[in-house]
Amino acid sequence: LTEVPHIMLYDDNTKVYRYGIAYSGGLVKNFVSTGASSLGHSFGSLNSLGTYEEHVRITKEGHIQLSGDLKANPGNLKVTGKVGVNVDPTLYALDVRGSARIVSGLEGSGFLGVGGQPFNKLHVYGDTKIDSANLIIDKTGIFGSQSTSNGHDAYIYVNTDDDLVIKKSNMSHDGILVDTAGNVGIK
Repeated sequence: LTEVPHIMLYDDNTKVYRYGIAYSGGLVKNFVSTGASSLGHSFGSLNSLGTYEEHVRITKEGHIQLSGDLKANPGNLKVTGKVGVNVDPTLYALDVRGSARIVSGLEGSGFLGVGGQPFNKLHVYGDTKIDSANLIIDKTGIFGSQSTSNGHDAYIYVNTDDDLVIKKSNMSHDGILVDTAGNVGIK
């Protein structure tokens, strides 16, 4: 038996009268905040106890809020604004707070490309930098000392003569030098 959509008027103890359109399996509620002249819209369903459970809310300012899972059929999604995951959107197009992962699946490679199409698990085009507590890799690789205090970091880099240099940060000489002719020099 198909339920015919019908309009409901009710007061859900907010002292603000609201109205909605009930349909088979769901309810669209239109709500008014006290003192506001424009409506917001809430999409949800009634549980077995007759209590309304909200799934999607569109506020009078145009914000969309989800209280459940977001599922979409195959298609394209275009976001012209900014996206924040576990954080309000910032100046970045995508701002993720917390851990994120990319894994391979049945329909994808699991590769991540930055600045181009990836051919490896992580493929970065252009300049990049890795920065952690004990290792920084930029134009110069810096390995953090494990000493509790007054430790000297280790450096590995290619100098202006295209020679590979390995040294501690307190050395005045090159430490270990591998020159372009294939010679290895120590101090």
